[in-house]
Amino acid sequence: MAAVVVVVVASVVVGVATGRGREQTTPPAAIGPHDAPVASLPWGTVGPGWTALIWQTVQDIDAGYQRRGLYLVSPSGARYRVGDVLGGRVLDVSPDGRRILVSTGGQPASSVVEWDVARGTSHTIALAQGVSAPGVGTSAVRYTRPSADALLVSYTGAGTAGVVLERRGLDGILQQRFPSIPDAVTVGSDAATTGPDASTNGSALPVPTPDGRDLLLSTTTGMSLVDTQVGALVRRFPLPLGTASCSPRGWWAPGVARVRCDASGGGGLPGAPSVVGPVSDVWAFPVDGSPAKRLTTADGSMSVGFVDAWDTDIGTVAREGTRASDPCPASALQDVTPDGARTPVTFEGATTTPVFPLAVLDRRAYLLVGACGRPSALVVGDLAGGAAHALTGAGVDGGTVVSAVTIGRDD
Repeated sequence: MAAVVVVVVASVVVGVATGRGREQTTPPAAIGPHDAPVASLPWGTVGPGWTALIWQTVQDIDAGYQRRGLYLVSPSGARYRVGDVLGGRVLDVSPDGRRILVSTGGQPASSVVEWDVARGTSHTIALAQGVSAPGVGTSAVRYTRPSADALLVSYTGAGTAGVVLERRGLDGILQQRFPSIPDAVTVGSDAATTGPDASTNGSALPVPTPDGRDLLLSTTTGMSLVDTQVGALVRRFPLPLGTASCSPRGWWAPGVARVRCDASGGGGLPGAPSVVGPVSDVWAFPVDGSPAKRLTTADGSMSVGFVDAWDTDIGTVAREGTRASDPCPASALQDVTPDGARTPVTFEGATTTPVFPLAVLDRRAYLLVGACGRPSALVVGDLAGGAAHALTGAGVDGGTVVSAVTIGRDD
């Protein structure tokens, strides 16, 4: 599911304190002039390209209010208001759009909130007690695939316990705890905004196969494929020559994962000039163990390299990474060829402000445009023609998009 990318707009703070030294809230908002009731949702069309997001008016931000709206937005911009949230952000959305997971702001996460979109109701799911125990590291929570009828919880155990994987029901009850994987690496989405693999580059979360049977994990020696039913190790994948670490992003094609790999030794990958810091490229890893294939070629002129890539109607489109130290980090999309040539992908009205790709589907890119002190908008861009259309947020409805997850093709 890593076609699904979580982006948090740093300019909006959870639980904003007012100048009077206290947090303010307002009553739940009525459906606004741009909203449609969830009862009118055309469920037969919900799927790839639909976005679950949290939206807030600029006036409420300026006033220090916490009130925010949770929405499901269609690829054409129809907004369906699900309910109101106080803080938090979108963690995941089921492939059919009927369930949305929202964080409660804690880290490590001890609970999450699940919304039933059709009913507009929510309930809190308490997670494993161990997830919030002292000494336990970052946790990540997402729905199982493809039915989203349970949660996959991964967290770093205390001491040498390694990464712990659990499957929990939507009531929070433990269904299965898998054997720990001592060399596995997981970066939870809450930490990804400040960690070395910032949210603009995508975090090192476990990626489930579209059928939900297996889970692809980053490890200290490469990657591992784990059976989600019994927790058994299915296969290990070694690091490609010249790389120091790899983390899955999603699915390039059926049975083939797209994976970000960082160069070893602080230099470029084979064939690329040496630079200061790791240079990233995207590789295609067949899960049957066949040799991996490099999809992008970064060079010394790039700050980070490529952190994701998609097979689109115009060819391979890759996402350029940014450094967490950048004052206003923003990813760029590039049209790349096997020989290393690349051409920037630009969109009308989205060239002078930070652009954060959420998902790329066929010939469309779903983007957050803005942030870094400015209100943000959800924008859909045409990869072939360059046309862009703002669906909600800045310039559309007097608000800003705080957090968003777009349903991807491999969900």
